[in-house]
Amino acid sequence: MVLAPTAGGKTEASIFPVLSMLLTEPTDAIGALYIAPIKALLNNQAERLGLYTEMVALERQVWHGDTSSSEKQRFVQQPTELLMTTPESLEVMLVSSRVPTPRLLADLRMVVIDEIHAMAGNDLQRSVKMVKKWEAAFESDLLDPADGAHRYHELRERERQLRRELDEVVPLRTPPS
Repeated sequence: MVLAPTAGGKTEASIFPVLSMLLTEPTDAIGALYIAPIKALLNNQAERLGLYTEMVALERQVWHGDTSSSEKQRFVQQPTELLMTTPESLEVMLVSSRVPTPRLLADLRMVVIDEIHAMAGNDLQRSVKMVKKWEAAFESDLLDPADGAHRYHELRERERQLRRELDEVVPLRTPPS
């Protein structure tokens, strides 16, 4: 987990080791997934991550609802090392009969989830369930989504506890009039 203020280098801190791994251990299909909660963040990061992948002779693909059918077909035929997507788009890929998910994800080695706090509630739960289904379906031991979800929920609970403690010392709510 990488924690830093806005513009503090979180993306670089997470993606550079991924690119290094992809360079030293080339993949035949998607080697890393970059999951962001919304298309706007993906589009914002696409240029930067595209520059980084090009600098080291790797490729990336953005896949979400606005990605054209021709781009998706090209990707299915020739997958890139890095796939950038949203939880919803990944879920659609996993259940689509037109996407050869087992082949595309057969060499998956790393998953980066950006802005995980924005996926609280149903989105995160759906993402974890989706990864669990994929893991079971393809008998993969690459990911431990239960552990990731457990850690996330522990952090959320700790944050709630700290807020309650702080609220006892310095009330943050205005008393009713």
